[in-house]
Amino acid sequence: DLPWAIIRLIQRAGRVDRIDQSSEKIYCYSFFPADEVEKIISLRTRLNKRINENAGIVGSDEVFFEGNEQNLRDMYNEKSGSLDGDDDDVDVDLGSFAYQIWKNATDANPKLKNIIPAIPNIAYSTKAATNISENGVITYARTYNDFDVLTWYNSEGDIVSQSQNRILQAMACTINEPCLPAQENHLALVEKAVKGIKNENTNVGGILGSRFSTKRKIYELLNHYYEQPLTLFNTQEKKELLKFAIDQIYNNPLLENSKFILGRMMRTGNTHDDIVDTVIEMYENANLCRVDEDKTKHKDPVIICSMGLKA
Repeated sequence: DLPWAIIRLIQRAGRVDRIDQSSEKIYCYSFFPADEVEKIISLRTRLNKRINENAGIVGSDEVFFEGNEQNLRDMYNEKSGSLDGDDDDVDVDLGSFAYQIWKNATDANPKLKNIIPAIPNIAYSTKAATNISENGVITYARTYNDFDVLTWYNSEGDIVSQSQNRILQAMACTINEPCLPAQENHLALVEKAVKGIKNENTNVGGILGSRFSTKRKIYELLNHYYEQPLTLFNTQEKKELLKFAIDQIYNNPLLENSKFILGRMMRTGNTHDDIVDTVIEMYENANLCRVDEDKTKHKDPVIICSMGLKA
């Protein structure tokens, strides 16, 4: 079957299951053609093209994965983390996902409505991990401009994942989950997480979102444009305005309307000059980002809580 024709695969498995099937499992196989076969049928080429066309036709602001060969192979082989990066606008946003967890928990146990809000900031605990690769600490912090950020470092101080949904799922447990002794470097990993949130590289992953988000793509496009030499049209005045717009995008969430317009311009192949001019116009008219001046006075992230994972 063609790779990732997932609906067809499900339908096919369903038909097999209906024909008096007694096996507990049904296996569906999909494959990449060998290079020599690829030259004849061009399956991988057509798959790349289809992925990119679908992104434009559907009109989504986000592309879930880029259609290059390595990404396709990583996903086909179910490489761990190949679909990470769904922490911004891809899939369910962090706030909605977390709220649903809260609602389910408080519906099942209304006492939690009083217990959880009474827990002070910087509280921490430790639960059992499902495997040793999950050993580490998850830190929940809030940035000065009200972004909620989850970071997950392993015991060696390396990032395990930046996928907000995956991190939430790793913390999932019942109310009867036993509390384990904290790891010796628990607080050190929390400290590293907080420093990482303030660090530019981590901010790009957390505040700008995944490498597929509209905000990240606009930010990178503008930065690249800013580095270009001055021309008749790219004047010093325009460059200074662009720098202010870049800083505002980095530190603040895009307004929904500006995000929609800029995302559509990128998908429909507008020139970089057109996109930059639109961004500058939005910036000058205060239609680019949601800015709260009071929130920018306090620059340090606030630690809400942290959870250790120990196998």
